[in-house]
Amino acid sequence: MLGMVKKYLLAAIGFAMIGCGGLGIPTTTVQIGATPLTITNGQSTTLAWQSIDASSVVSSNFGASTVNGTKVVSPGSTTTYTITVQSSFGGTATSSVTVNVQ
Repeated sequence: MLGMVKKYLLAAIGFAMIGCGGLGIPTTTVQIGATPLTITNGQSTTLAWQSIDASSVVSSNFGASTVNGTKVVSPGSTTTYTITVQSSFGGTATSSVTVNVQ
């Protein structure tokens, strides 16, 4: 009988953990995009990024300081913009977008 209780208890714990990202810890994500993706030299584009379960920006090559936001940039040549965010649990996520300059 005790073995059966353990089996059901472990199954219930496993089910609860799957419902919370597999390990019971939320999954951190970030997504960045640019509108428009292709510009001519001298024009600008708007970067927009959004994260889920992130608490801070670890790094970005465009000066992002918040985990969600927008920024207008005017690259002189084709440039890839990258942001990395971190959750309060230490998980990180990275996303990139390339703006083409013609």
